[in-house]
Amino acid sequence: MATRSNQQMCLLRVGFQHLILPASKGMKVMQELQAAVEAEWDYIGESDRYRVKGRPDLQLTLIDAHQVVMPEGSATPPRKRRPRQLTHD
Repeated sequence: MATRSNQQMCLLRVGFQHLILPASKGMKVMQELQAAVEAEWDYIGESDRYRVKGRPDLQLTLIDAHQVVMPEGSATPPRKRRPRQLTHD
């Protein structure tokens, strides 16, 4: 994510995870997460089940682009490669 010096950014905290994104997108994400519930996989049982724990801990903080420090020698943070999902015909 290349940040323009005048672009309003935000820090979105979901539980213990902190995410930086443009403020306009962060507000949209926050609005959607208002309907979310935190859940955990239920290890007991014969089929996949998920146990609802409650509402997630959400916080949105507006920050300036100059407060974002990128990794040295990188204009954008490194992306983790996702494993490809196999599909069948």
